[in-house]
Amino acid sequence: AEPEMTVRWYGQGITQRWQTRVPSGTGTYRLGKRFNGGLLEIAAPAPMVVRARGSTGETQLELTPEPLHVRSYLVDATGSLSVDIDHVSLQSTPFRVDIRTRMQSAEDTLARTLSYELLDDDGNEIRSGLLAAQLELSNYDRLAAVEAGMNISEPIRYYFDLPPQVARMRFSSQHELLVTTYSRPSALPRKVRVPEDYRAFGDDQEKQPAWFLLRPVAEDQLRREFRSSILVVQPRPPETNAQLLAGDYDWQLYQPVGDWRARFLLIPRTENLPVRDRSLAAVYHEIRTGRPEQFKFRGLPGRREISPDLLYLRNRASPLDIRLMLDGKPYSSVQIAGRQGELRLPPVTPGTREIAVAAAEPGRWFINHAESRTPAFLRRLAMQLSGGRLEFEYQKESSGAEMLLGQLYTESSARSELSATIIGETRSGRGPWQEWTFLNRSFDLRQESPTLIPVLNSTMKPLSGGQRFFLPLGADLPPGRYRIRFTLDATPDAYLTLYRLTAGQSEFRSLFQEPAYVPTTKL
Repeated sequence: AEPEMTVRWYGQGITQRWQTRVPSGTGTYRLGKRFNGGLLEIAAPAPMVVRARGSTGETQLELTPEPLHVRSYLVDATGSLSVDIDHVSLQSTPFRVDIRTRMQSAEDTLARTLSYELLDDDGNEIRSGLLAAQLELSNYDRLAAVEAGMNISEPIRYYFDLPPQVARMRFSSQHELLVTTYSRPSALPRKVRVPEDYRAFGDDQEKQPAWFLLRPVAEDQLRREFRSSILVVQPRPPETNAQLLAGDYDWQLYQPVGDWRARFLLIPRTENLPVRDRSLAAVYHEIRTGRPEQFKFRGLPGRREISPDLLYLRNRASPLDIRLMLDGKPYSSVQIAGRQGELRLPPVTPGTREIAVAAAEPGRWFINHAESRTPAFLRRLAMQLSGGRLEFEYQKESSGAEMLLGQLYTESSARSELSATIIGETRSGRGPWQEWTFLNRSFDLRQESPTLIPVLNSTMKPLSGGQRFFLPLGADLPPGRYRIRFTLDATPDAYLTLYRLTAGQSEFRSLFQEPAYVPTTKL
């Protein structure tokens, strides 16, 4: 059989994944699927040239990206590599070094060591050390100059925070290694355009680099001596966490310190993740008026009864009588008033039931503790952030990387500038670390969703659909308590949520009192 290529699609959310296999022979193949943005990955059984195209209506799109190039320099037993360090206003300078090597196709892992020396203005050694590198074959990067049977390894990265007295770094090795160095001003915030930079692929001139390439001493001579190589590099696809997809995760919402105000928002639930038992009260499904809808009622383990809530949105505030039917029988009749509200419904037993709502005026009706094929929404608390700032306390539990997620909702669809500053435990020493956390970030947020978000229990007009951003805390930050300060520009009526998803579940206890059990008597 002819070998096949694997084509994978990665969308914006962790559940937006798809893959197929196509023949690897010469020809044109149509995937036959519509994609809403994202990243396409093609894995081939042998080297080949591939070109990808798409279409939007009558418009043809070129999907093949322009290659990204970076120059790397050879360090081996015959020659070292030196780079000068420029400090801004006598501040310490963040520094990054990428280590690679050329590899034969059959090699899996190579254990290598790169030596480094920190030198002052007079060339005296301030400190020295070793950087260990377990180098594995890369499936994404390659040498620009094709060499038969020769590939490149995945990069191993190390980071330093170099004090002002360090004027030069020198690298040496007994084995052949390819080294690329970077730096950045310590006071420069890490600016990210959202969503553009999260989706960028290729040489985007408007994107601010996280790190700036640092050329070595005597670069021209290194090139003349053929001690440099041009690499073709590309971004990596996102990782898929099987525990999150299975609903095995903890979700934690953070509340600010000090005085703050908040509102509940009704947000469309876009991620197709399983609903955890603990989240059943916050997830609402819409009941469409005039016809029965099938719902599967769920409760916390051990409960024999469920008391769902009915949430409603209307255009008028005058009193209105509504009737609910359960499996074709009267369930609840009540008079409501106001444009918004929420009421507790009579208890039901877990299982699949039919619900119908009858009302003389139009409205939107939502019920929790029930799963359905109708649209799902989250009732989520959002903190008001208008022309000021909010501070959150965050306890970093592990010595590894942790990720926070934020979402900003604004009254206007204009772009917003949101600054995030991490304050707390300092890094231990000056490095090296294998991760780097930007303590000052600036998010340039564009509200791209046309969805309007109702602000519950208020007369406010709906907010924009919200824009998600990511705030990582890397392994370079030790466990401890941190403060995260958010500052927003003059955008009025903005709301912020800050939360964390953690794979695996922690201990959870729920205290409740059940009504006496009355067995059914059969006649």
